[in-house]
Amino acid sequence: MDTQFDILKGKLALKNGADLDEFADAIPPDEALFHIVTAAYSEMADALEDGPLSASLERILKGWTDVLHRTLEGLEKQADRAELEMKNCAAIQDYSEVMSVELERKTERLRNIESAMEAVALMRDAGASAYEARCASLWRPMHGSRPASKIITSAMIDARDLSRSRKILAAEGRMVSGVKIALFGDKNDTDYKRVADVLDKVFDKHSDMTLLLTGQKSGVDACAMSWAQTKGVDIVIFKLEGHASDRYFRRNERMLSETPKGVLIFSEKSAFTRHAMETAKKMGLPVKRCGLAA
Repeated sequence: MDTQFDILKGKLALKNGADLDEFADAIPPDEALFHIVTAAYSEMADALEDGPLSASLERILKGWTDVLHRTLEGLEKQADRAELEMKNCAAIQDYSEVMSVELERKTERLRNIESAMEAVALMRDAGASAYEARCASLWRPMHGSRPASKIITSAMIDARDLSRSRKILAAEGRMVSGVKIALFGDKNDTDYKRVADVLDKVFDKHSDMTLLLTGQKSGVDACAMSWAQTKGVDIVIFKLEGHASDRYFRRNERMLSETPKGVLIFSEKSAFTRHAMETAKKMGLPVKRCGLAA
């Protein structure tokens, strides 16, 4: 009969598209390690909790976690020694092929030890979590204080994804406070005074304004960025996404989807800026045509 561990192996094989046996010469993925350790603790607990060894179950599970913790401490000492050896080797380099190969070997050894440390730390944390859940007791190492947990729970994943989403939204202006002003112009238009004069008038009305820009390194965008720096005005750059031929127009639409208070059009020569102007009008956004470059 298949054990819980066998069932988990099957699930992980399907999810990863390979059997776990293929990881015999490598470190399994974090998810696989987490499930393997959790399954092992669960199997042991299920086997012992109703028998004569039930009184020793807590000690056994804690002992497993202690072993993983001591293994990690041993790896940390190895890493310290390997790092020292690598630094010493780097310090005496004579740029010969022999010495270069030796430095590469020591560097790779340290990298492998660090990878093993990360894997064992995850296993230790998974074991500590399983022990605490089964025994309703907080795991602590025999010596020293408990290190910060590295286990990724569903709540932590949700929090991480939310944090990432907030960063993405902020990068595209959706969480920027103040009045948003979108600006579109020609990369060959370098008339800073004309751009500054228009932005000064907007700034007089909306001192908390935030500029939405395409981020071109020359022309109107560059003038606007320079002006914003002198005024202390926030800037949100909308970068191109993908490689499709319509990516410039999709960027226009992303900027305008932020429903800016006003849309400044500094050029109508390109299809890009004309598209921005027409899209803004269709959306009912206030558009100010700032004329062509002299």
